[in-house]
Amino acid sequence: MSNNTVPFLQKAAWIAACLQFLTVIVSISLVGYQLNQQVKLSRAANTQTLAGLITPVNLRITDREMADLWVKGFDGIKQISDKHEQEVQKERYEALLVSTMIFYENVYSQNSAELVDSKIYDAWDKALIAFLDSPGMSEFWSERKKFYRKDFSDHVDQIIACLNSTPRQPLCQ
Repeated sequence: MSNNTVPFLQKAAWIAACLQFLTVIVSISLVGYQLNQQVKLSRAANTQTLAGLITPVNLRITDREMADLWVKGFDGIKQISDKHEQEVQKERYEALLVSTMIFYENVYSQNSAELVDSKIYDAWDKALIAFLDSPGMSEFWSERKKFYRKDFSDHVDQIIACLNSTPRQPLCQ
C-alpha cells in the first residue's frame, strides 16, 4: 500500500464516524420529538376522557327535577317538611356530589401522574374550589373524605381550610 492510501482511508473512516455520530444525534432528536408529541396526544386524550366522565353527571342536571335538587342543595333539602321525602332528596343530592367528587379525584390523579395539561388542571381545580364553596360541603366532605385517596383528601382539606379562613385567602377565590 502506498503512503497516500493510508491517510485517505483514515480520512474516510473519520468522515464515516462523524456522519454516523450525526445520524445518531438526528435519530435521538427525532425519537425525542416523537415522544413529546405522544405525551401531548396522551394528555389531550386524557382530557377528553375526563370530560366524558363528567358528562353523565351534567346530563343528569339537565333534568328539571335534578337541577332543582342541585340548586336547592343541603339548605333547601332541610326545608322539606316530609321527613321521608327529605331523606330521599338528601340521598339523591349526595349521590350527585359523590359522582362529582370522583370526577375531581380522577382529575387530581391524572394531574399527579402528569397526564393532564397543567392549564386544564388549573381550570378544573378552580372549578373544584367553586364546587366546595357551596353551603354544607365542609360537613359533607368531613363525613366522606375517608373514602378518597389520601393525597386528594389532603388537597380538598387545604381548599376547605382556605375557604373557611378569615379573611379569605386569594388562592381559594
